[in-house]
Amino acid sequence: MSTTKITVPRPAAFLTLLFTALVLGACSQMGMPQETAAEESQPLNDGQIVKVMQTINRAELQQADMALNRSSSPEVRYLARQIQREHENMTNTLAGLSGATTIDPEDSPLSESIQGQAEQIQKRLRNLDGDAFDQAYLRAQAQLHQLALDTIRNDLLPSANEPQLRDMLQASIPGFERHQEMTHASLEQINQRRRG
Repeated sequence: MSTTKITVPRPAAFLTLLFTALVLGACSQMGMPQETAAEESQPLNDGQIVKVMQTINRAELQQADMALNRSSSPEVRYLARQIQREHENMTNTLAGLSGATTIDPEDSPLSESIQGQAEQIQKRLRNLDGDAFDQAYLRAQAQLHQLALDTIRNDLLPSANEPQLRDMLQASIPGFERHQEMTHASLEQINQRRRG
């Protein structure tokens, strides 16, 4: 698979375009329509950053739940349980952050785009079974976790003003890295089993 480097302005417009590019790649690999809600926007404020993180977590939880209900692969089920547990913890952390600060989650073009793309991925996954489901789920998770890492490091952290929000974003990075590593390992195990 080849990748194309795209140069775009920062921060929020870059975030939206980056998310769009990566998810379109995932959609293309999964045979999904490549429509997007990307549009130029102002830099994200703390409320919009919280909403982006909530949207990412909700999508991860929904997809993990789907994997637990549809997959019989031990690797996929293990990964989905890990993702579910850690994203539930992050959801609770975000709720606590909103209660401990004056940050109110606020929609943005980016959070709406993430939600729309997550719904497309879930719709596609609902139509798959067995190995096709496992492969599509794992590929989507690998790409979405890399997207989350890039977004947090390059855009959300530099834009965040509230110290507690910055700390939460920084603390979330190891979990996203772990999920991405586990996803790649699971995909490799499944591929080895298919070849062997």
